[in-house]
Amino acid sequence: MGKTWIIVPTAAADIDMLADCLEGCSRYNDASIAVVCNTNIAPDRLSAAGLLGVAEARGRIVRAAFVPERIGYVRAVNIAWGLCESGAGDYIAVINDDLQVTGDFVTPMRAALDAGALQVGPSIKHVGRDGFWGKGDEPFVFAEGWCWMAKAMTLVDASLQAAVGTVYDPQYAIPGYGCDDCDLSIRIIQSVGFFLPPQEAIRQVDNLPVHHLHTQTVRNRDAGWARNRARLVERWHLDAV
Repeated sequence: MGKTWIIVPTAAADIDMLADCLEGCSRYNDASIAVVCNTNIAPDRLSAAGLLGVAEARGRIVRAAFVPERIGYVRAVNIAWGLCESGAGDYIAVINDDLQVTGDFVTPMRAALDAGALQVGPSIKHVGRDGFWGKGDEPFVFAEGWCWMAKAMTLVDASLQAAVGTVYDPQYAIPGYGCDDCDLSIRIIQSVGFFLPPQEAIRQVDNLPVHHLHTQTVRNRDAGWARNRARLVERWHLDAV
């Protein structure tokens, strides 16, 4: 049976919130944890003497990296994937640091993947023809980036679709913002050549014991968001489908 890694990118803006997230992950879930902290916070606040020590005390494998600058979600997740000691049969979950975890969310998401899905999460939406959320008649769906899971081999296959070599395409990193999760799900769908309908490849798992606090403000109208939306539309010809 494959291992599960939970990736938690964080800027450690709210230590208490991050502590709650890591506590829930290690208390309720049989999974290893990879944390990438991209901020100027002192590493010892998240080291074995701090928050990560709780997970290690429960026997969880913990890997952490500290980047002394704000590099954003996309780059942090990609760095964390490199920390995961995962094989082809393993599972990778990515969650925001503002996720409240009150139970085992790993087991039901793994079960959905084992039943044939390629990517799962608690919130699945359509990709709009303008790169934003769709209304429901569009051909692509995506798992929102705040909580999702896929098999490690699926992520490798998806990375080959755009020759990015990483979970998220670095082109969507800051100073851009958004659409990275849309692009990833589309690459996962394309990796199977539509042998699976998109809604079967990317599936929603309901009633997971997680709650997203939505502490990050989505800046829909800034230049970085517009740039990434334009990139997504052009790459996948969304305005022509």
